[in-house]
Amino acid sequence: MSISHARIAINATTPVQVTPTDDEAATSCTLQVQNLGDQAVYLGGAGLTNVSYGVSIVPGGAVTIANLAPKDEMYALSASGNSYVGVLRIVR
Repeated sequence: MSISHARIAINATTPVQVTPTDDEAATSCTLQVQNLGDQAVYLGGAGLTNVSYGVSIVPGGAVTIANLAPKDEMYALSASGNSYVGVLRIVR
């Protein structure tokens, strides 16, 4: 099991991948993403936009997503301007 964390810079125009990209031997991944900014943060797939997203996280809020497959990709986008998310990754 591998546990890692990161503070990731995001913006309102280009989705940023928050899932791990370097652990091909993993069988599953659990993510916790916390909104560190003062605007909403959106989570979703590669086509994520501020009007088409899977989950919205309020400022200071967090969401946990369990049992992602190794090839699954999750992205984050800020509702407005530049911001940060805190990401905790547990890879098995």
